[in-house]
Amino acid sequence: MGKSQGVPDWAARHFGDQAEEVSRRVVAAMVKAQKASFEVQAFASGEGATNRRPYGSMWESRYTFLEDEMKGLDGYETFHPPGASFRLVRLNGCLLLPIRHASSLSKPLSQVHIPDGIPLQVAQMRGVRPPATLFDGLSDALALGGVAAAGEEADLVEEGPVICIAVVVNAETQQPLGLWWGEVESMDNDGLIEWTPRVLSQELAQHSVSDATDVRRLNVVEQPKVAGFSDGAEPPLAVNPRQGVNYNPQAEAEPPADHANIEDE
Repeated sequence: MGKSQGVPDWAARHFGDQAEEVSRRVVAAMVKAQKASFEVQAFASGEGATNRRPYGSMWESRYTFLEDEMKGLDGYETFHPPGASFRLVRLNGCLLLPIRHASSLSKPLSQVHIPDGIPLQVAQMRGVRPPATLFDGLSDALALGGVAAAGEEADLVEEGPVICIAVVVNAETQQPLGLWWGEVESMDNDGLIEWTPRVLSQELAQHSVSDATDVRRLNVVEQPKVAGFSDGAEPPLAVNPRQGVNYNPQAEAEPPADHANIEDE
């Protein structure tokens, strides 16, 4: 089976003939995770909850659903980061890292961050390097890759691609508002990444997106590279969006360690 027109080159290179199936399963996992989180919040609100902590307590479900969906694919494996209460998925050596980028479509994809804590540590230990500078090559000590480790952590240090899955979701919708993926090309010390995101809206539309969501906002066929350290012009769109629609997802930080006691909105 040849490469689908909807599969980016990097995905075909890393995942081969199963690249299109991988993209479908990524979407399915994120859709299921959002639905579960929405239903937990809806139930809690019906029982008198006045905040969104129930929704925030479900943030780790994205990892669980992704793990479940990827099972059975060639090259599938999981590992447990030290100190984490979840497992991460590797596929053909690629780390699949889902990130809640925003709660609304109001901040650019050039501002996607890998959140502080375990996700950022794992990305650094996988060898993701900072953006190129004039001082590159002066000292090997400046590189983030090659961190020395032993025992359980040594498995994480192995260099390999990090695939960011950026999701726009909130507690008010049963479906993700936006979903992109791409290979992380570089990352600064705060987790701000440089990448070329590819939208997965074609698959997303098949999962009965809420009527409140204008699917046309998500149909970006391909976006040029967005550098995390600059706010350039918005990329051209493949469709004509509604007047007044803003394409910039609003970023939110991942919940801190005590997730169940912190609001996610």
